[in-house]
Amino acid sequence: MRCADAADAAGAPREGTAPPAEQWFLLEHAGPWGRIAYTQSGLDAADVQALTAWARRTRGRVLLVRRPGRVPRSDAPRRWFRIDSRRGREEIRAGHAPGPLTPDAPGTYRYAVTFAVWAPEGDGFARHDTHRLMVWATDAQSARRLAHEEVQTLADYLPAWRVRRVVRVPEADGA
Repeated sequence: MRCADAADAAGAPREGTAPPAEQWFLLEHAGPWGRIAYTQSGLDAADVQALTAWARRTRGRVLLVRRPGRVPRSDAPRRWFRIDSRRGREEIRAGHAPGPLTPDAPGTYRYAVTFAVWAPEGDGFARHDTHRLMVWATDAQSARRLAHEEVQTLADYLPAWRVRRVVRVPEADGA
């Protein structure tokens, strides 16, 4: 049963009922868009085709998003979020799309990013790992950037932390 059907059966208003989708792809877009967002947005035709193919294949929905107050920059990489809402597979992936999108949708690789700090030890300095984050990204450079943005939100973050290592983590199920 869909949310709208449940709302109708309960006599509740339909506002706020969700459209049926198992996965969501949110793409940051600086420009305006029309009622059918990604097809009326000025996105490259190949990107629209890739997003449409992904949505069909995954029973997903594509939405364009923009951070309130953010100054649009057409030269900046677009940030994306891929949300899986299937029971038992709930997950949020994020990354940057520096170039054209692919039919498989970006964000299919998981990376472990380790941060470290150099601290005085004895007569010299020693490197100490401080934190490890798991991020989803299109490549190691994007993983580094995303992890750096995320680690700065931690309460115990220190500006001296540096990325020590970025490793792509193979997925057990091959997805």
